[in-house]
Amino acid sequence: MIAVQEVKVGSRTRQVQVRPFAWNLHAPTHMEWTLDGRLLVVERTTGKVKDATQGGDMAEAKPFAWGLEGPASMCPLPDGRVLLSEFWSGRIIDISQGGDAVLMPVFADGLIRPYGLTCLLGR
Repeated sequence: MIAVQEVKVGSRTRQVQVRPFAWNLHAPTHMEWTLDGRLLVVERTTGKVKDATQGGDMAEAKPFAWGLEGPASMCPLPDGRVLLSEFWSGRIIDISQGGDAVLMPVFADGLIRPYGLTCLLGR
């Protein structure tokens, strides 16, 4: 799977081959590198977060986190935790350990459709 893109460099046009790193993700809306080097990708429509660190075909990749209610943005913190906003549940949860969202620690609750997260100096 290779895409060819034409790029103009100065007065010349060159063809560049672009090889996708990961594919078959469902509605990927956000990705973040964690402090331990994992590349986590939110699949908004499936309620999952996948670990795409190794790249390749993500169709059969085991989800890192699942059962999420409208997963949106993630924010890795300096202490290693990874926060994720859930649009439909109105909360922000700690997905650091992965697994079923029902068992994940709640960081904030009672929010109105949280979507974007911004981490400022890890606070």
